[in-house]
Amino acid sequence: MLAIAFIVVAIALVTWAGWELWRSPLLHTECIADSPSRQFIRRQVGYQASFLSLALVVATLANALAAKGAGQVFAIGALDSSANVEAFGVVHMAGASWLHAGFLLTLGFAFATCVLVSASLQGVANWPQFIRTYGWWIIVLSGVNALSEELIYRGAVVVVAQGRLEPLQTALLSAILFALAHARGQAGGAAVVAGSAVVGWFLAHAVLQTHGLFWAWCAHFVQDVIIFAGLIARTVVRDDRAIASDVLTRAG
Repeated sequence: MLAIAFIVVAIALVTWAGWELWRSPLLHTECIADSPSRQFIRRQVGYQASFLSLALVVATLANALAAKGAGQVFAIGALDSSANVEAFGVVHMAGASWLHAGFLLTLGFAFATCVLVSASLQGVANWPQFIRTYGWWIIVLSGVNALSEELIYRGAVVVVAQGRLEPLQTALLSAILFALAHARGQAGGAAVVAGSAVVGWFLAHAVLQTHGLFWAWCAHFVQDVIIFAGLIARTVVRDDRAIASDVLTRAG
């Protein structure tokens, strides 16, 4: 149990470091010539690179603390493992292959996320231009963010807890830590925390049952693509308003 306590403390410290890193003045350096969208992307690049470094440290520590004979989960895993996930006393997935369950999980989370950020996405007036300009950034930032959080809140928790906690206890611990991580930082609020707990519960089961991070990362990545698209869309709206204001000023 000492190893579990140690990794929980390490994750808590890294979570706090991530919150402070996002507010760091070093990430708020602004260039007058830059638009809000460029400033946001520059800030995200610095944050994601730094947080990935912290995630790799946690993953290394977790491997060192893993119980003897515990399966390593920092891999793709067996994608066709049998799925058996219960939530709130209701069986959501049972008996199916994770090839099907993983796809359904990814699709379900994507739909729910679209609903949550639909207001921001509606602000995009020209989708082809938006994708050409920001699509690559959205994919890269989403992939790195999903990888960092899966290494910390799924991989590290599962690899240390295997052989020490029951699977349901491990999933619950992962869900709690993942939910608390979203209490502050880039997004917060009761709805975000509750949603993160549900997501964390299902993704932890995916890691436990496939012995790998692929399906958890995949579902998380697709969610983040939608979230980052919404976040960047909001900055683009601010760009357009600034341009419109400048045009009106010059016309006046």
